Amino acid sequence: MVRLGTGDLFALAVDQVFDHEDLVVKPLAPAVMASGVYAGTTLLDDGSPILLLDIQNIADQNGLVSEVRLRRGDPGKGQNCSTAPARPIMLFIGMDGRRRAIGMNLVRRIDVLPADAVDIEGNRAQIVIDGAILPLIGFDQQALEQIAPEGKIKLLRLSDGQCELAYVVSEVSDAGTIENEIVPCEEDRSIEGVTLIGGLPVPIVDGMALFARYGRAEIPRNPLTCRLPADDEWSQTMLRPLVEAAGYRIINSSDNAANDAADVTFVMDQAAAVPDDSGIIIRIHSNENAPASPESGIYRYDREALLSALVDARVGTK
Repeated sequence: MVRLGTGDLFALAVDQVFDHEDLVVKPLAPAVMASGVYAGTTLLDDGSPILLLDIQNIADQNGLVSEVRLRRGDPGKGQNCSTAPARPIMLFIGMDGRRRAIGMNLVRRIDVLPADAVDIEGNRAQIVIDGAILPLIGFDQQALEQIAPEGKIKLLRLSDGQCELAYVVSEVSDAGTIENEIVPCEEDRSIEGVTLIGGLPVPIVDGMALFARYGRAEIPRNPLTCRLPADDEWSQTMLRPLVEAAGYRIINSSDNAANDAADVTFVMDQAAAVPDDSGIIIRIHSNENAPASPESGIYRYDREALLSALVDARVGTK
């Protein structure tokens, strides 16, 4: 027996049932998808490709849903009659034991990784995946601490097309669709709302809020240039990594490239002459108690102010 997200039941004859798997569905070629038989494709743990049946569409094409609804009586009671397309989702159990769902379009894949790949300190958490450090969200620190270092954790690897997040989960339940009304949740901004799936209320994680809070800005492919004084050891040691992390390409005042116009120039000496091709000027001073002003500039260890100035400079050069 197969139960759809609407609650409708019908029987699907098969030769054999092998196993239950946690899968991430990927689209097929348009010509194959146009048949209406397949919902997509995926890879099993051993790397074998398989096709996934589009159960909802198969039921619609064979009139199975309408027959069941007629036997139930009035289709308007307890059913969503909206003609809006169903949204594919991934259902999962969080580390706190609660059932949630997230848009399937955000799920790149499901990973199982060793617990020692996780680094947690206070409210900051991250994990190493394929040589990259990704923000870790959805974690319950007490639950993770109970996992031995040699243990495994399961997570959803999420992507918005520009950056990635790792959402740790206790269990991946199933793939499904949102076909009923989503009731907004004003109290929790991380939740888009709550909907009925299989007759039970399920919170829908707000993907936009998730990436707005935890997503890291994409490093531009054509970065702006920033000029630093090559003979200033502090700027090369402390400032250079910060500027490069903000997506700028460094040109030093003594380099051959120094003849190139800079989009942003840091000035360490308030009395220093500034070339005409310096672009936006960001002045640095070493007096922590000095009031911030365009003339005195930014205290050299005020990280937030320095990053904010670099962001403002990027906007100002567009």
